[in-house]
Amino acid sequence: MQWSYLMVGGATGFALACGPGFRQARPESGSAAVIVLDEATLSQLPGRSVLDAMTLRMPQIRTFRTTGGCPGVLLRGADRLTGTSDPDVYVDHAHTLDTCPLAMLSTIDIQRIEIYPLGVTSRPGYNTGAHGLILIFTRGSLAK
Repeated sequence: MQWSYLMVGGATGFALACGPGFRQARPESGSAAVIVLDEATLSQLPGRSVLDAMTLRMPQIRTFRTTGGCPGVLLRGADRLTGTSDPDVYVDHAHTLDTCPLAMLSTIDIQRIEIYPLGVTSRPGYNTGAHGLILIFTRGSLAK
């Protein structure tokens, strides 16, 4: 396992565990860190769900079962307040209501996954997510 250090916002550094085929994009000025699982990485995980691919490539992600049936996902620490700490999930630019698509979508159908642990992206059209942001782009999608 290789450790990489990534600067966020120019002042804060944190370590992320990286596996093969895992890419970290350097943040642009004013944007946050992004972890990208590209088509080449996802093709090595046929038959796996998006959630499986994320947890295999990013061991720092915590998942758990919830009573609602959708997986609970923690990209960062949990809130102390009552409620969910799940990241916001977008599939082809459409905001999902919950994290169920992470368990339902297969890596075979996905072209790219972008994970923003701090919940901020420089891509236009996405809201800031207080608990992180996951952008999923399917094969053949016009939203790239």
